[in-house]
Amino acid sequence: MKSLYFVALASVALLGSPAFAAGPNLTVEGDTIVAPTFHRPQENGSDAPVMLDDFGMDVAYQATEFTVLASGAYMITMLSEFDNYLGLYAGSFDPSSPLANAQIYNDDLVGRNSGFTTELTLGTSYFVVASGYSDWDKGAYTLSFFGPGEIVLASAGAVPEPAAWAMMIAGFGLVGGTMRQRRTAVA
Repeated sequence: MKSLYFVALASVALLGSPAFAAGPNLTVEGDTIVAPTFHRPQENGSDAPVMLDDFGMDVAYQATEFTVLASGAYMITMLSEFDNYLGLYAGSFDPSSPLANAQIYNDDLVGRNSGFTTELTLGTSYFVVASGYSDWDKGAYTLSFFGPGEIVLASAGAVPEPAAWAMMIAGFGLVGGTMRQRRTAVA
């Protein structure tokens, strides 16, 4: 219930638009308890961050890569029990160079939870970086994505779609049939 309250409140606070209040396009769960750390950029409103934050010199983070299937205004929110910080990168994310490709960072959109609305472009890889305000702020969190198009997560261990499974099974059958035919011809 707290999550729905936050999403509705963030929607009204950011946009005043009922289009975003209908529900998220995608929700992602994460945890920064056991995570790598970096020197987090400072909140910057709507411009790219230009400096690193003295309160976030060694914060735990998780980066989630995604693309969008339609260009437009998207809202991304982060809900957690700890004081969180949310950032967005375009193209790539390198924790050893945290200002490079940074688009926006936000702290305390509603309460201690972060979020922002920004324009995203079809065909661009984005990285949303979930972290804490200070070095000791970490834990479980939920990211919610709202916008005009589908959000596609980049994942090395992605599960193939049913059509891909069908093609793969047909391919195995074709290879097996060819090998059996060869074995019969040789005998």
